[in-house]
Amino acid sequence: PMIESGEIETLAREVVRPYYETRSERAYKQALEHLPDEVPWRVHVSEGAFFFWFWFDDLPISCRELYQKLKEASLIVVPGEYFFFGLDTDDWDHAKQCIRVSFTQPEAVVEAGFEILGAVLREVYGVE
Repeated sequence: PMIESGEIETLAREVVRPYYETRSERAYKQALEHLPDEVPWRVHVSEGAFFFWFWFDDLPISCRELYQKLKEASLIVVPGEYFFFGLDTDDWDHAKQCIRVSFTQPEAVVEAGFEILGAVLREVYGVE
């Protein structure tokens, strides 16, 4: 009935989308606060997704190795290498420098995750 009436589209536009836009904005601010300035990172625009794509230029280790270090520190992310399927990435560093980070957990959990990510990045890049 919600599909037939169009109510689901209104709900998505007026409730769900603004909720996750706010979550995305807060998570981005947390990333700015906790990720080291000395680490060259970028984030792709979320565009309605429930996660960020982080790209760490000159990442000294592969994103799979970064995933392992983060997992050991109790933070689960998704290595970006898995999302370049069908492409030859052997000589493409970008494919080995990205991770996907969700921001759908409670705000305190997301912030704790960015604290962990910042600490591990400091270790990996050798910055204070």
